[in-house]
Amino acid sequence: MIKTETLGDVVKKFKLKPCPFCGDKTPIIDEVESHVFEIQCHSCSASLGYFQTKEDAAKTWNKRTE
Repeated sequence: MIKTETLGDVVKKFKLKPCPFCGDKTPIIDEVESHVFEIQCHSCSASLGYFQTKEDAAKTWNKRTE
């Protein structure tokens, strides 16, 4: 059985930043296949690709240029 985390749990656990495109504060990390994760904005559906771990997805999502 796959453990389901609430949006708030995911945001807190990975300290996710708001969407870089629309500012929504509830990005989603989904396991789209076994060990394949996608991070996506809940509002505008922006996505940054696929990752092998939730941690890698979160790191990429949180990466911003100054």
